[in-house]
Amino acid sequence: MSILRTRVFAVAVIALLAGAGAATADEDGSGLVGRWTGDSICVGNRPACKNESVIYRIAKPPDREGRITIEADKIVDGSIVYMGAIEFKYDRGSKTLVAQVPVGVWRLTVAEDILEGTLTLAPENSVVRRVKVSKEKPARRSS
Repeated sequence: MSILRTRVFAVAVIALLAGAGAATADEDGSGLVGRWTGDSICVGNRPACKNESVIYRIAKPPDREGRITIEADKIVDGSIVYMGAIEFKYDRGSKTLVAQVPVGVWRLTVAEDILEGTLTLAPENSVVRRVKVSKEKPARRSS
């Protein structure tokens, strides 16, 4: 093989390996780790329900069984109010998060840096909340 072909081949192999590593990181759910911010909007005529600005925090990627915990806050009068933590099941194939909670089911879909989904009440199977949050980019450090 000529020197030029060898170099082109080496660059192609490096690019392929780098892409495979990125796909693996995304597929294993590690891309979920971080801080997500956005809105949780009420659906339907529910006087007790309030639209909220929310913060979701994910500290660790899903475990082998796909379990992952999301801690949630809401912003009330400019202050952060802790709402709690929910354990979700992450499906790597469909890139979805599902959690059974006492009132129903949370279903979120992952699309790059967006989590979007609903809270559906049981047993009537009606959507009561729509959520859309975006992953915050890490702050750049100055040198």
